[in-house]
Amino acid sequence: MIDLIPSIDILDGRVVRLSKGDYQKVTDYGSPLEWSKYWVNEGVSRIHVVDLDGAKEGKLVNLKALDEILASGLQVQFGGGIRSWESLEQLFELGVRLAILGTAAVKEPDLMIRALNTYTNRIILALDARDGKVSVEGWLEESELTTEELLNRLSKFGLARFIYTDITKDGLLQGPDLTGAIELCKAFPQMKCILSGGVSCLNDLRSVKSQIAETPNLEGIISGKALYEKIFSFGEAQSILSF
Repeated sequence: MIDLIPSIDILDGRVVRLSKGDYQKVTDYGSPLEWSKYWVNEGVSRIHVVDLDGAKEGKLVNLKALDEILASGLQVQFGGGIRSWESLEQLFELGVRLAILGTAAVKEPDLMIRALNTYTNRIILALDARDGKVSVEGWLEESELTTEELLNRLSKFGLARFIYTDITKDGLLQGPDLTGAIELCKAFPQMKCILSGGVSCLNDLRSVKSQIAETPNLEGIISGKALYEKIFSFGEAQSILSF
């Protein structure tokens, strides 16, 4: 089974979607609290939460919204602004199940390694890519590292899971970079991969499912805009991905 994981991206305390990571191209979908209740009623158990303000500012910002989401009972994988050990510990104390680190993996490698050594199975790498290069600082800055270089580096420290996002597809409803995800899954079979960015229709999900025999480590797919625009429902999507 591949998990469909709805995304709650928070900017200024609101649920939003950006187009290609552009903070100037924002669609507002409303209250995190109301959407949390909605996802619980839809049967969702695991949610992907991104603090967009935190990603840009390098610190946790939208903690009130996070508290509301956690209070709904959803299991949260959270990213955005985790740039210190104190922030990581704070999130786990609040009840976050999985922490997503991206910029820290590139700019604060000691923090990333310490996190992997201490919380091996609770750390996810945010592998956000533009033209094969890893982007950081809320997608506002491009590093010199390729996706494979970063995964090779972190594989030595026990990285177990990563989220692969092709930024050029995110928020556009033009289909995810399934080819790129498959290549990474095959290159790093010891790691679980979650695909994110660009899911547009149920056929995208059928394409993902068709690859599971070749890439059994593809464990989930994150969807945001397609769900918020009611292109398909969580139930419809999960019925395709269940097997």
